[in-house]
Amino acid sequence: MSRLPSAGISPSLRGSNLSETGAVEAGTSGGRTFCGRDLGRLSHLRMSDLEQRRLLKRLDACLKRPENQLCADCPSRQPRWASVNLGIFICTNCSGIHRSLGVHISFVRSTTLDTWKEKQVVDMETMGNDRANAYWEARLPPGAKPTS
Repeated sequence: MSRLPSAGISPSLRGSNLSETGAVEAGTSGGRTFCGRDLGRLSHLRMSDLEQRRLLKRLDACLKRPENQLCADCPSRQPRWASVNLGIFICTNCSGIHRSLGVHISFVRSTTLDTWKEKQVVDMETMGNDRANAYWEARLPPGAKPTS
């Protein structure tokens, strides 16, 4: 097997191991194994990771707002879960309760472990705990919400 000169080879293939038949061999990049047909996808993955980091940063900014410092359903501090379709940030215990309701009622995501879409982050930025509770708990009788 020989290393072919890079002249006339697509920029995405330069530096790859090419067999004499021109087939791209497997290689690694950043600890990930790939083969020739995956080379075009690597830059897409990096861009996706960058976009995901940006979304998580925006989500973290939402969590730092005073109205989102407490769980929407109980007084627990620093919620790290969210019900995307309800637009609320919730604690670990309440996330378990929301998950048991089913995704058609409450679609729960981790603010740190899960991947997010642009629309989901925009919805969380738009709603937030105060606005969501004003809507969802408008007819809740006094004392129905846990205080501790």
